[in-house]
Amino acid sequence: MAVPSIDDVHGKGFPGSPLRRTNKLLKSRRHGRFQENRKSRTLAISVLAVLSLSACVAGPDAPQHVAQARANQLGLATQSAGIGARWWESFDDPQLSRLIDEGVKRNPTVKAALARVRTADATVGVQRAAELPQVSADGQVLEQRFSDAYLIPPPYAGTTHWIPTVQANLDWDLDLFGRQKAVVAIARSDAEAAGLDAAEARLIISASIAQTYIGLARAQQLIRVTNEFVKTREEALALTRSKARYALASEFDQRTAETLLAQARQAELRAAAPARISTSRLRTMTTPFFAPCANRPTH
Repeated sequence: MAVPSIDDVHGKGFPGSPLRRTNKLLKSRRHGRFQENRKSRTLAISVLAVLSLSACVAGPDAPQHVAQARANQLGLATQSAGIGARWWESFDDPQLSRLIDEGVKRNPTVKAALARVRTADATVGVQRAAELPQVSADGQVLEQRFSDAYLIPPPYAGTTHWIPTVQANLDWDLDLFGRQKAVVAIARSDAEAAGLDAAEARLIISASIAQTYIGLARAQQLIRVTNEFVKTREEALALTRSKARYALASEFDQRTAETLLAQARQAELRAAAPARISTSRLRTMTTPFFAPCANRPTH
């Protein structure tokens, strides 16, 4: 009997041996896993390539959700009431009205603005007149001597006569291309702008006078308060000194009352400064009208 070789022991010589079948099974499993891994790698590379290409491709323009703001959204649905030409009369203070009227009338800025308004209005009138028919007439009388050696027959030859001449002209620019209308529109815009400048200057001056006038009233009210406060502190000091004579108040109480009186007098001096400043400003803006009205009666 022949001895089996090593190959026969490992099953290579026996096709139907269990060891050979086990090897084939292991090889087939390893091959299947390799194919699965290869497919997974291929799929991952394809996905990455698609994503890279999609990142480079410009997509369609997204619709812009932008809408025009309406007037009511901006608080412009209703036109706000304008400032009245004589808004200061709502204070019902005749002296304030006189101060503002005088200040506006004498202010050089307002005068210059009103002068520009008059100039612009005159320019509008001139440009508007150019659209209308222009009619003119001309007449003259000449003394002329007729030659006696020319074709003029007697009895005019060699005599001197007065010769009158009358001429009438009609000129009308039809403005077929709208040039003159544009010039008139520009002149009107300039007039409106000058009017707004004048209104602005008038408003600034009147508001400044009214603000200073109210500041003066407030300062005078503060002066009256501080004056009353000083009187109260003086009475308190007198009372403390009276108590001290009868040993009803200490030296400390008396010094405290004196300190409070000094503080009240300092407050009185500080309150007088704004009144002087406001008076000086009003005098500057309304001179010479403010002089008899410096001591304003308060309400």
